[in-house]
Amino acid sequence: MIPLRRSISPKRSPLPSSPRTPVPFLARIAPFFILLIFFVLLSTSLHPSPWTSTSLPLFLHPPSLYTSSSPNSHSVQGCSSLSLTTLEPRESSVILILLRESDLSELLPTLKNFEEKFNQNFNYPYLLISSPDDPPLPPEFRSSILSILPSNRLVEYSVIPSEYWKIPEWLDARRVREGFKRQEKEGVMYGGREGYHHMIRFYSGLFARLKELEKYKWFWRLEPGGQFFLSSLFSHWNEC
Repeated sequence: MIPLRRSISPKRSPLPSSPRTPVPFLARIAPFFILLIFFVLLSTSLHPSPWTSTSLPLFLHPPSLYTSSSPNSHSVQGCSSLSLTTLEPRESSVILILLRESDLSELLPTLKNFEEKFNQNFNYPYLLISSPDDPPLPPEFRSSILSILPSNRLVEYSVIPSEYWKIPEWLDARRVREGFKRQEKEGVMYGGREGYHHMIRFYSGLFARLKELEKYKWFWRLEPGGQFFLSSLFSHWNEC
């Protein structure tokens, strides 16, 4: 018997694979950016930016309309009616004016304008204050103020306490005044006027300590000579 022999075939070497071309990084992330741009465009179409649109801003969820259970509440569109506004309660507020006797010529038209454009409908009181460096306001000054205001308008006067209107004792007054002169040489507006620095310090917070302001919660600051500003600011009251 002839033994069977296994045929030994030579081992076949694997076929050479074609080299893979590396995919660039930008090509791999391109689908992500395309998807991102799609969602951005979709979101923009639903919620257009007010910066790129001439129409009013649109909202995905429009705000609900104002509703009130009170039968006396009225929705106001545009200018509010003075017939309704004059019946509303007043804030605990006062008109604060810092002045000198020499400010009378500018103060009178300011008060007249302020009353005509605003305060004749609201009746807020006035608090006129002066610095301790100025002489007291004479009776003629006060009479001129009352002559242009309604007879029922409350007007109070006060002098700022000296400790609120001077260089503090814990500062070197000589060095502080040297700083004022240096500011004047450097061209700083009002830098060389010591009274101006006292006023800025007073209005930075010390004014709130005035006893005459303790009964109020709010204040408006009015400046003599501000009638042109007030005329443009409150002109809408005449249009209502």
